[in-house]
Amino acid sequence: MKKAVILSGSPWSGKNSTINDFLKPMLKGLHGEAMGPNDHKFILNDRRGYILSRSLEETLTDFLVYSEKNFRHEFLVFADRPETKRGSEPNPIREALQKAGYLVTAITIKGGDDQQDKAREIFDVLNSNLTHEVIQEPEK
Repeated sequence: MKKAVILSGSPWSGKNSTINDFLKPMLKGLHGEAMGPNDHKFILNDRRGYILSRSLEETLTDFLVYSEKNFRHEFLVFADRPETKRGSEPNPIREALQKAGYLVTAITIKGGDDQQDKAREIFDVLNSNLTHEVIQEPEK
């Protein structure tokens, strides 16, 4: 089953460091080495994955260009702004992922959250036998 995780949070909430400093070291690169902060491709359970840690809020165009080439990966991890900031329009990223056959899990991070715990949560989703979509409701 193809899985995608969207880590959402406000600017400076720790999305980038959660992914680069904590999640990537848990994963192996394509040649079996530990992932570095500038690496994007990984292997987990003999399946390929791709991480884009730069927030998609910065460029939806980059996501759309990326997605045309990379929906072949079994695992995807993206950073994005909270859906509540988008207003009432549908999330185009979630829709594109679902249309491509991904099971999408949304995880929210806010300043002060333990980034290592959030990275572990992302890893656990990727490594799980999850068979249904999970949307973590933002705290109010």
